[in-house]
Amino acid sequence: LAKQLNLDRQVALKIMSEEFIKSLDGDEEEIASETMRFRREVQIMARMQHPHILQVFDFDQLEINGIKMDYIVMEYIPGLTLRQKMPEKGFGHDESKVKAWLKNYFFPILDGMKAVHDKGVVHRDMKPENVLVDDELPKIMDFGISGGYHLDNVTQTHHMLGTMTYMPEEQFMDLALTDTRVDVYALGKILYEVVEGKMKKGRDKPFSSSALN
Repeated sequence: LAKQLNLDRQVALKIMSEEFIKSLDGDEEEIASETMRFRREVQIMARMQHPHILQVFDFDQLEINGIKMDYIVMEYIPGLTLRQKMPEKGFGHDESKVKAWLKNYFFPILDGMKAVHDKGVVHRDMKPENVLVDDELPKIMDFGISGGYHLDNVTQTHHMLGTMTYMPEEQFMDLALTDTRVDVYALGKILYEVVEGKMKKGRDKPFSSSALN
């Protein structure tokens, strides 16, 4: 959380941590890959102008302890994530609550995701924790591992990135070959959780019996 002095407003700063850079132990290839991924995130976000996508304001660089660090300035959302808007045990057969949740949160998120896909971008890490809720207005965030047909691949082929519970099988194999269907899959799992409850060990592949996994 920071304050933008010239506009007198609160903003959120995202920066690659000094500890993370040090953890790469001087691996120049890894450092370059992570830096490119960070810079690409802000480039992707800057293309998105949508009420259900977190807005980016600025991008710059500063020096900390002799290390030059990139940072992203984004809108600050003090509210909860979508996870806090989902009941731990699910709504079950309470049709009225399911319908209300779909209207208030899921449909707006679908609208935002359509805007993402229309720009040729694949999010690749959709999960409740990556949706902030600003006064009941959901906003998709965290495009750190996003890709797309017009974007250069900055992920090493041996990397498996994403959140396992929401990843389809092809994302485990090769992140570079994923397309918009990985986001549709993740959204389907979120919808499953809303009805049946949070996925736990043994329940993280709910679509197997429906031949969707």
